[in-house]
Amino acid sequence: MYNICFVTSEIEEKNLALYEILSEIHKVIILCIGNDKHNDQGTFRNHYDKLNVEYRFLTDDMTNSPITPKNEFTLSSYSAFEYLKKNQFDFVLFGVKGGHGFFSIQAKKTSKYLNDTKIIILADKPSQWIKEETRSWNEHPVDDIKLWYAERYSVENADLMIIPTKEIHNWFKENNWKYTENYVINPIFQSIIEKSALDTEMNMQVENLFVERSINDDIEIKTRIENEKPLVSICIAHYNHHEYLPTALESILNTTYHNYEVIVVDDGSTLEEAHRVFDELTKKYNLPNWNFYKKQNEYLGQTRNYSVDKANGEYIIFVDADNAAKPQMIYDFLYGIYKSNADCLTCHISTFLGKQKPNEDTEISSILLPLGPILELGFTENVFGDANFIVKKKIYEELGGFATERLSLDDWEFLARLNLKGFKQDVIPDPIFWYRIVENSMVRTGDNYKSQHRIFKAYSKELPNYMRFMINGFIIPLYYKAEILGKKASSNIVINPNEILESLNRNQKIKLLLNIIFPKSSFRGQISRKLYRFIQKAKFWRNL
Repeated sequence: MYNICFVTSEIEEKNLALYEILSEIHKVIILCIGNDKHNDQGTFRNHYDKLNVEYRFLTDDMTNSPITPKNEFTLSSYSAFEYLKKNQFDFVLFGVKGGHGFFSIQAKKTSKYLNDTKIIILADKPSQWIKEETRSWNEHPVDDIKLWYAERYSVENADLMIIPTKEIHNWFKENNWKYTENYVINPIFQSIIEKSALDTEMNMQVENLFVERSINDDIEIKTRIENEKPLVSICIAHYNHHEYLPTALESILNTTYHNYEVIVVDDGSTLEEAHRVFDELTKKYNLPNWNFYKKQNEYLGQTRNYSVDKANGEYIIFVDADNAAKPQMIYDFLYGIYKSNADCLTCHISTFLGKQKPNEDTEISSILLPLGPILELGFTENVFGDANFIVKKKIYEELGGFATERLSLDDWEFLARLNLKGFKQDVIPDPIFWYRIVENSMVRTGDNYKSQHRIFKAYSKELPNYMRFMINGFIIPLYYKAEILGKKASSNIVINPNEILESLNRNQKIKLLLNIIFPKSSFRGQISRKLYRFIQKAKFWRNL
């Protein structure tokens, strides 16, 4: 007997016979999740009770974790993942629509979770198809792009996909969706309504899908790591963060994986106290494979490159001086690289405030959820992850390391470039390090426009000219225009012009009219603006 869980946001009558067949042999749980209404499903609930099928309903705010971003897709998928971590199942089945299986499938691909669980996708119409079918545009473009990515990822990385119709299979092919090699086209899940309608062969088809359990490669991965013991280089750039550096180094000393080296580089700190603490730590950690260097200030990107030049490891992990590693961080990164065969892995992030040493009792401000290489969104939003990532050293060197301009967002730029070059990046959906929120961080104090433009340059090198002009001249300005106008970019990038006009006062409308009729660059435009300012100063306008 197996434990089987169906995760769904809808109760479909056609699946009743399926649940009935399986419940005769296995323990079946139906996990209802998302925003769809289930309270009026009393008839189905009674039917499940008679079949000894457990029916559970998770509300969309089930997770107590302060996740960011927090929307219908991330809430439902993260809640399902949390539930599955706490409850052992042999088989779990998700649909495509809604991306409910995303974090669970990502976890199985990159982490130690769900190794004994076979994850099956029952292919229904994805959100993109439904939009096209209903001839409607995305109302929430940024959120929808993330959802579409999650649905594609689930289809590509599930252990098995059951496609009920050739129509759905053909749609996947026509729209260039990659899908798992382990798939079957079987109409049985599209047609079942009554158990009595099933013949012996169809009954066997259902049962055979739940014969082969997931192949648990956990022992094999652990054995490989134990035998190979790859050297991991921990690279830390330091600049005036003497208050936090001791915590960062202590967290690495307490790691559960021991074949590592540490390279700490001071990037020309300007504070006397910073040099004093750095020198004390150099003496304290006078240990094999612990190396401390000082150099003139060259900014963060160049300092990280300097540390990698000193590194001997096959893998590189960057740790910021104001952050802290959780005990399992190095091993979990290494385990994920071995399991996923990725070139680079980022992870979820536990953020916190204050100068304290973080531990299990530390109050979490938020858990940041980078989703992965959504290249169609990565020029306006960092969907890839933080600099605290693991990367194969040979890949890092092939990419030329971090950009060296004195700007921020260099981790975003590097990860974008890595994916644009075709290397494999993924995300461990587990917060395995502590991110300290600091007021004077580079992200908060740097030139955001120039930093953002550097990311666009990484894209522009890989794009034809017309795409460069469209992104730089239209898409990016439109994205930020939405934020400036007080419209959340994730809610409305395409703004209704009437709504904008209604929100403007009289003076703003006059200025807008001047911009349209008399552009600033024209001679008439310059004269009209001078005249307008003169009238305003003279308070003459009110008397007209």
